[in-house]
Amino acid sequence: MTRNEMLQKMNLSHEDHVDLMNKFEDFHASLNPNQQKVVTSSLLTLEQARTTFGPNATVQNVADLAGPTFTAANASCNGAVGGQNPPPPGGTIENV
Repeated sequence: MTRNEMLQKMNLSHEDHVDLMNKFEDFHASLNPNQQKVVTSSLLTLEQARTTFGPNATVQNVADLAGPTFTAANASCNGAVGGQNPPPPGGTIENV
């Protein structure tokens, strides 16, 4: 599934997605470790998030979209970026 297809399913533009994920990561980083655990435990797992995108999405697609911070926690808010901007729309996230 391409990144653009995933963004369309979330009804977000590339710019909105980058802005959302940057804000979410800033918020998460501002919390103490116990607060971070509460927030992270309330997020979808990568597998749960995968199902929201339909049968053509893979866990790897979601992990690529979520970024390393949330992938390491096996969690997704359907697209955390983690310190670097993702490729522009039309870029693909390879199926694994």
